[in-house]
Amino acid sequence: MSCVSFWGPDARERMVAAMAAPPVATFASPGVSDGKLRRVALMATSPDPRVRESAALNAHVPVEVLESLAVDPEMSVRCCVARSPQASPEVLTWLARDESAPVRRWVGAHPVTPPEVMDSLAEDPDVGVREVVQWNRRWPTTPGG
Repeated sequence: MSCVSFWGPDARERMVAAMAAPPVATFASPGVSDGKLRRVALMATSPDPRVRESAALNAHVPVEVLESLAVDPEMSVRCCVARSPQASPEVLTWLARDESAPVRRWVGAHPVTPPEVMDSLAEDPDVGVREVVQWNRRWPTTPGG
């Protein structure tokens, strides 16, 4: 037998009211400070590629930082740029021509890669890139679709 059955009417009302309250996840996070944006930009200039990868994947990375990291000499950093939710269609278009197949695979998986770029990647010499494009195209393009 559940202990809920022993609650009085006032306890039940409080429980129902608590369940109707919005979940914590709906509360707004504090805004991003200029200091945070400066730190992410500084991370992008680190000699350590792992720090640059972290900058590329930061949720608040400025577009101009992603643009500079899109030409990074380390393939792993360029992969992180192609994975970034903040990556613009222009950056993804640039990365679609990357010499590294793993970078092109991430471009093919990105939801905002332009359709003409996806068409080009569908003909990529790397079978993995072509498979990622096929996988991506199976996802609905509209909410609930």
